[in-house]
Amino acid sequence: MVHIMDEHDGTRLRDGERALLLFGVGSLFVLALTQFLRRVDTVEVITTVLFGFIFVALVMFDVVGGAVAAAVATIVYLVLRLAAVDIIGSGAMFRLVLSRALVFFAFGILGGMAHRLVYQALRKLDDVDVVDDLTGMANARSFVRDLDFEIARSNRYKHVFSVSYVDLATEQFAALKPAQRRTVLGEFGTMLRESVRTTDRLAVSHDGGFLRLIVLLPETGPEGREVFTTRFVERISSFLLNRGVALPRKAGAAVTYPEQGNDIRRLRNEVARAAGLPLTVDLSRR
Repeated sequence: MVHIMDEHDGTRLRDGERALLLFGVGSLFVLALTQFLRRVDTVEVITTVLFGFIFVALVMFDVVGGAVAAAVATIVYLVLRLAAVDIIGSGAMFRLVLSRALVFFAFGILGGMAHRLVYQALRKLDDVDVVDDLTGMANARSFVRDLDFEIARSNRYKHVFSVSYVDLATEQFAALKPAQRRTVLGEFGTMLRESVRTTDRLAVSHDGGFLRLIVLLPETGPEGREVFTTRFVERISSFLLNRGVALPRKAGAAVTYPEQGNDIRRLRNEVARAAGLPLTVDLSRR
């Protein structure tokens, strides 16, 4: 899953950044290996590795990381070239080290600036992303936004609504191969979307060891929610059993607002916490 942060703290990466890091480091590793196999000067092979070091730093810490890593790479390159000063002369070595340092700093600083733009673009995408990649259902962000709206609507117009949810342990899918698991979850999401009313809002939350399937049921009281939850669990159980996944006997639960307002808000905060969203609802409210 993706996370939301106000500032890039350099310790957690979005999926797009992980892909960028993997591609960049992988490409530089292949280049260094090719140079080594072609018996290129060892210092130049190490230089390619130093570019990989700078790349990791700029992805993790933007411009500052790129600049600091470039300075470290320059020092390492200088130390490596000192052994050749007697052969090529101090003047030639100075020009060589200076040119390499300029390339290091250009790569680190410009790359850091470019990464910052990529990060900001990914953050904007996160802010508007409402679809879960695995199931095609609405994600936790969408559910939290819809639930906040429904709570405000209920407080103003005195309407009731309910939330039905089913928790599935991710270990239940452990027997499936990765490709098969992705296919099953995609089919699962399609089946669930087709099994709810157009006015209901279906979402999924990923929270560590389990998937939480949630349905927001507008204008639905306790009786309606129980009927829906029973049928919802039956559909889920039937689908999963046909694919070798067993559902626990007591898998479903449901709550109604405003009768169980604190339970609704607690559920909201659990989903928000799992998605890295702000916990803005006060559970002391009645």
